[in-house]
Amino acid sequence: MDTTFAHVAREIAGATVPAPIIKSALDALGMKADYLVAELDAERKLQLATQFVRGLHGVGVADAHRIAHDLFAALGARPTSRRPVVIKDAISLITVRNHVGQLVTALGMSWSAGMQVQSAVSDVARFVSGNGGGRIETEAVDGGRIHFEVWTNRPIGPVSIGAATPTWLVGVAKLAEGFRSRPSGAGAHMQFWINASRAALVA
Repeated sequence: MDTTFAHVAREIAGATVPAPIIKSALDALGMKADYLVAELDAERKLQLATQFVRGLHGVGVADAHRIAHDLFAALGARPTSRRPVVIKDAISLITVRNHVGQLVTALGMSWSAGMQVQSAVSDVARFVSGNGGGRIETEAVDGGRIHFEVWTNRPIGPVSIGAATPTWLVGVAKLAEGFRSRPSGAGAHMQFWINASRAALVA
């Protein structure tokens, strides 16, 4: 029998979440809950799982995070491809934060560690948005590392991590294993990487 998203969602969430709450979250998905898992690509699986978990009203953030992680794993929904996001407005900032959230959850970071990564990257994206826009690309690479590349449309001057770290880069400075910045065209190109395997993993 072909497995639907609803079947997997009930199996994963059913261990800790009451059936009525699960039903309500699935009902909110409508016909999408009956999509066949085998016919969904990784991106669609991530989107459906995220929507479902957000619909689990009354479930604490730590439990919701754990369910999302387990659901991603059961669906085989680990984001592996590089994803570019154009940074230009408030909507794009939400897109960046959501994508980073999916990435750190899929990699097994704890909720608190994942929130730190989301906040750090959001600070960078917010700075870029306010400085003429640009784009950010994220990618999970071997060894549990997340690689970030950021391009700005306008110059930002010399940027480094250390004694003169700018406020919008403080979060990255605390988490990143490395950071590089250089001029690129009319703007700048920044790179930094975070090792998810060194953060607190989902137990």
